[in-house]
Amino acid sequence: MPSVNTSFDFSALAPFWIILDQLSNDLEPSTKTWQSLLTLSGYRELIEHEFSEEFFIQHFSLAFRPSKRQQLSEALLGSRKNYLRHYLQVANERSKIEEQIRWLAETPLADAAAQLAREWLPTGIGDTPPTVHFVIFGPDARGFSSVVVDAAFTLNLPDVAAALAHEFHHVYRRRLVAERIVSPPANVADVVWALNQLHLEGLADQIDKRDWLDATPTSGPVAAYAKRYAEHFVNSPATIQALSDSLEECAESPGRLQDVGKRIRAALPLAGHPTGAFMVRTIEEAFGRSACIETVHDPFEFLRLYSAAARQAQKAPPLTATALRGVDSIARFISTATA
Repeated sequence: MPSVNTSFDFSALAPFWIILDQLSNDLEPSTKTWQSLLTLSGYRELIEHEFSEEFFIQHFSLAFRPSKRQQLSEALLGSRKNYLRHYLQVANERSKIEEQIRWLAETPLADAAAQLAREWLPTGIGDTPPTVHFVIFGPDARGFSSVVVDAAFTLNLPDVAAALAHEFHHVYRRRLVAERIVSPPANVADVVWALNQLHLEGLADQIDKRDWLDATPTSGPVAAYAKRYAEHFVNSPATIQALSDSLEECAESPGRLQDVGKRIRAALPLAGHPTGAFMVRTIEEAFGRSACIETVHDPFEFLRLYSAAARQAQKAPPLTATALRGVDSIARFISTATA
């Protein structure tokens, strides 16, 4: 499909509709047909980082095959219900999604999104929009080495350019972050994920969620999430205090890094978004946006900077000196382990 956004890739939509049509007729797509979808770049990004081929085959079949309706009813009560509900919505709104794809292709969104992302990046980063793959995977978007966006999900976005900019920021930042942070050793994977998540989402949320704190959306598809986001943002001091306590344990009991990391990861509300945003706002208020940008490549330095800002602002709990020793020990460990 011709597009004014040269970095946009819509190639996954045609094979997806073919599979949906076959499943809707209670036919099992061939391996070749499945691979014609799942070997495309957007799905490969998702499969490499988060999902599996089996996930898509199983859940698309559950959602679309008439003979699986009983199994679908049971699955809609399980942990993957949000994905299945999304797929059912996709089947019911095909014409609307196809119209949305035409709008995405015809609207100059990529350059606008890159410009928004650059406002939270060092000078010279983000001049070229990353590739954006439009697929069907769930009510969300991802920023890895490229951006993957659910085409149906864009129907629910109040500002598509800002949402894309959020994911663009992830892609640009990923190019700056050391590989040891992206792929840490297994025994510190959870704690590094959590600390990095606070940083990357806290920064990117300044692009598309900053206004939610002053005027939380009360209607539309994002209203429920925005309300939870605002509540967790307000409760961030308690979350940060708990994080500080856990990081102290990392300093004092380095042999328990794996267990403590799992606890830290599980304790972050909404995958770290609101707490990270609170920490970034604390830094910005104390030292300015430039200070946030200077540490964009280093989540460990971000935590140190947050603690300095919190001590100055006295509106939020800093990480204790012992907790910061825990941060330093984690940074040293992954540097040594992957050298």
